[in-house]
Amino acid sequence: MNKNGIRKATNGGSFAAFLIGLFAVNPSQALAYIDPGTSAMLVQLLIGGAAGLAVIAKLYWSRLKSFVGLGAKSEPKGTDTRTEDGSQSRDEE
Repeated sequence: MNKNGIRKATNGGSFAAFLIGLFAVNPSQALAYIDPGTSAMLVQLLIGGAAGLAVIAKLYWSRLKSFVGLGAKSEPKGTDTRTEDGSQSRDEE
């Protein structure tokens, strides 16, 4: 207590961590039933996550390749180049 007689607040986080730990090491039997609808939802979640990762990988594949150093080195479009006969031509944009 401080000089005004007010009790100082204690850290309640350690007590909460103790309770969570107590329940984690002493689980009670869960009489739960997972029906086919729940299983289908979990499978759908996994398939949707895989599809999302595939789309993200496709969108960022060229950036990933250039970051790793596997990207093809090419000239920027619109640069002047010489043809076989020595005349100068412009790349199509």
